[in-house]
Amino acid sequence: MFNWLIDWSSRNRLIVIAFAVALVIWGGIKASDSEMDVLPEFAPPQVVIQTDAPGLVAKEIETLVSFPLEVAINGTPGVTSVRSVSQNGISLIIVIFAYGTDVYTARQLINEKIQLVTPRLPRAADPPAMLPVMSAVADVMKIGMTSEHLSLMELRTTADWVVRNRLLSVPGVARVYVIGGDQKQFQVSVNPKQLRSFNVTLDQVRSAVQQSNVVTPSGSVVTTDKQFPIRADGRADNVSDVGSSVIVSRKGVPVLVKHVAQVETGVAFKIGDAVINGKPGVEIVVSRQPWCNTLDVTRRVQAALEEIKKGLPADVHFTTIFRQADFIESAISNVLWAIGLGGILVVFILLLFLLNWRTAAISLTAIPLSLLTAILIIKASGGSINTIDVTSTS
Repeated sequence: MFNWLIDWSSRNRLIVIAFAVALVIWGGIKASDSEMDVLPEFAPPQVVIQTDAPGLVAKEIETLVSFPLEVAINGTPGVTSVRSVSQNGISLIIVIFAYGTDVYTARQLINEKIQLVTPRLPRAADPPAMLPVMSAVADVMKIGMTSEHLSLMELRTTADWVVRNRLLSVPGVARVYVIGGDQKQFQVSVNPKQLRSFNVTLDQVRSAVQQSNVVTPSGSVVTTDKQFPIRADGRADNVSDVGSSVIVSRKGVPVLVKHVAQVETGVAFKIGDAVINGKPGVEIVVSRQPWCNTLDVTRRVQAALEEIKKGLPADVHFTTIFRQADFIESAISNVLWAIGLGGILVVFILLLFLLNWRTAAISLTAIPLSLLTAILIIKASGGSINTIDVTSTS
């Protein structure tokens, strides 16, 4: 077989050269378009369900939230195991499916199960939500955000409403979550004595506060030839708007929220915090979607950060804490250096011992062709170029 192949190649040199050139061009295009990751997708398809239930302790979370969800999810086609984590105020359900299961089909099946359980959950619990589809090694970047003059509340507000929203629009980004800083809240501290004196209940105060920040449809005014929409904007812009909300009205005299409670701007209860280079700040964690090129996503995120910095105060600084692309770039650089050094040594040894430039040229041609062939096989099999594949190829 090999003798025939060698003989045929010797008699059809132009065809072999044309095939090699085509392989180089095609392999180069596919290599530049390949998905690059630190590790291959080793984890089976999984769906993560998060349920927030502020005020409930871990035991109540496990009994009233996690357990009903697990019972409903067990038995779903393709499910191999169900794990749960119940903590104060939060429940996490990790549903693992068999290898080869389409992750979007799995999410649809889980969503149908969730809808059956949601009405039976405690009133304090928010509706269960499925986290975005992410890679097993999802965090591509961790960014520190600090400022010399902005307060931690202003820094956190900027991170939540400016930086996070912009990064979520970057193609390939699955999730952006913010850690640290002071999360801004309008806090209503009710005075029990004032409640008794005005004869109102805590539920009435809660209802008034909730209705102080709503937008309701108000219809329209229709004339003979025009229609004018009516806008009723009931959103609260500051603590004064919340405090001026009416709880009840007695004999034409309104009882306002500020009559029975102290309304002020405060800081939400902290579960975690962030310190950047020894200074208090905000940490922004960016996670990517699976089947995306990590290097491309990282470059887009960095370009988006440069755009964001132009619209922020000059004393706001971004610090790269973790960058997954560094591992990939280092692995590729090491492989290219090893291939270059190996090629030089091969040529030197062949010329020194065989004194034949043709043998050296054949070896120099075979090295890049074999590497491009390996990349094409990885691409065709649905894999990605990662540190394991790169190391094994070298």
